[in-house]
Amino acid sequence: MTTMTDTTLSSDEREFLDSLPEHLHDAGSAYLRCVGDTDPVTFDDAYAGEWDTFTEYAEQLADDTEMLAEVPEWARPYFDMDKFAHDLTFDHATETAPGGGVFVFRSI
Repeated sequence: MTTMTDTTLSSDEREFLDSLPEHLHDAGSAYLRCVGDTDPVTFDDAYAGEWDTFTEYAEQLADDTEMLAEVPEWARPYFDMDKFAHDLTFDHATETAPGGGVFVFRSI
């Protein structure tokens, strides 16, 4: 099952979507629209998941990388997560997900 109209897909795009597990077809279609690459390995490296908001992704990235680990707990509220998320948009691509959230792709 592919999610883009079959008549709009090149053979490379169709092959790319068919190589993905079915639960990733919406994300794969979004990747084709915003990035245009048909390499499944690059998709795997770039795909950062589906999130309610891009800021939620940025918050999780900060947690996962322990970016604020050295910052005292009392000082963490002064970190502007919205500005951090804005700066991340320069290295990421996003596409609206069918459920209203966003698919996030890292620049590779």
